[in-house]
Amino acid sequence: MSFSFQGRVYFSDTDSAGFAHFTSLLKYVENAEHSLFREKKIPSLAEGIFWLRAQIECRYLAPLQFSEKFSVSLFAFEKKTHFLSYKFSITEEEQEIGIAKGKIQIACLDEKGKANPSLLEKISF
Repeated sequence: MSFSFQGRVYFSDTDSAGFAHFTSLLKYVENAEHSLFREKKIPSLAEGIFWLRAQIECRYLAPLQFSEKFSVSLFAFEKKTHFLSYKFSITEEEQEIGIAKGKIQIACLDEKGKANPSLLEKISF
């Protein structure tokens, strides 16, 4: 199973050559993640809840240009008590060109730095 999120490259996301800056691609992945959270009714920003990225790996495959539409797909592949790992891919929608792929490991902690497994359990895709 996977979760998909669609978007478009805005001017503010680009470098001087009109390509999406590499940091923008990771923001697109984070936007997809939070869109998934909204769909599952999981709080992204709530008092006493902290979502941390423990590890990020990204391979850039092709540039994404200003105004192009893209799709981010998330695929869960490892779920533990303390963290969730998922793979992602970003694809340019019109020609279906692979733009980037990678993996992210996230943890959910409470205000004392303890794992909050109840919220991780709600994430399924």
